[in-house]
Amino acid sequence: MKIFTPEERVQYLAKRNRKLMSSTVIFLDEADKVLVLETTYEENWEVPGGGIEENESPLEAARRETKEELGFDIKDPKFVGVDYRHTQKGKEEMLHFVFFGGVLDKSKINQIKLQPEELKAYKFVDLEEVYKICGPNIGPRVGRALGAIRTSSSIYWDSE
Repeated sequence: MKIFTPEERVQYLAKRNRKLMSSTVIFLDEADKVLVLETTYEENWEVPGGGIEENESPLEAARRETKEELGFDIKDPKFVGVDYRHTQKGKEEMLHFVFFGGVLDKSKINQIKLQPEELKAYKFVDLEEVYKICGPNIGPRVGRALGAIRTSSSIYWDSE
């Protein structure tokens, strides 16, 4: 068996397939509706979250994105699952880590301070509305995640 030098290992790893990764955080209000965000850069609404940076864990990204986008900290979001998306329609292969940020009461909702460079508005909607306004990938991801949240389980799925 060949043992790589440090330089050979760097060259080997540079040729390996890389997957993009993101973290999503699902928040509900007391009426069991989902928090969605209107962005400045997409037609569809989104749920809180975003890309995982270099040397950042999915959990760290979930916390960072919540702080950046909503203006408040979350300490222990619950891991819900992973959504693997194949390369499709010009979009790269991707792993989406999904967390549950909890139920937000009125006082926490009043603390939301949107990141103005990326976000225009927020609202809480039922799952049917999530499917309508968030597009073909986010709707099913949120639907599956809510099922796992309600059964206190975690899931893995492949998006087609």
